[in-house]
Amino acid sequence: MLSWWRKWLGKDAGRASESSPDAGGDNDLEYTRPATWQDVITTVRLLNRAGVRYILVGGYALAAHGYVRMTTDIDIAVAPDPGNSARWVAALAELPDGVCAAMAGEADPFDGDHLHAIRLNDSFTMDLLPGVRRLGG
Repeated sequence: MLSWWRKWLGKDAGRASESSPDAGGDNDLEYTRPATWQDVITTVRLLNRAGVRYILVGGYALAAHGYVRMTTDIDIAVAPDPGNSARWVAALAELPDGVCAAMAGEADPFDGDHLHAIRLNDSFTMDLLPGVRRLGG
């Protein structure tokens, strides 16, 4: 298991934390808010500025092409190589809650596992997928 992941286990990463000083009680839960178009724009600008190889997929990608689909998160497919991973980790560490900051300097987050997405719970939720399968010819 990656050391950055061990750091977050049992800690408040912004999603469904059992108790936090800001929650006001021992059993209050905190959740990320739904992502907005402004969040998409901010995220894309951060990724572009860092030179990350990525594509927007999922509900917001469909909406950008005129197809309405309810979504509450941002889905991004990134090239799963160590250099690109270092760039997206550094770029997304600039998001409001800095959830990626703990990943900076760690090994490649995908580390050969190109089957599973990484869910980031900053002030909104984002899923990073290690690429997408090519369809068609």
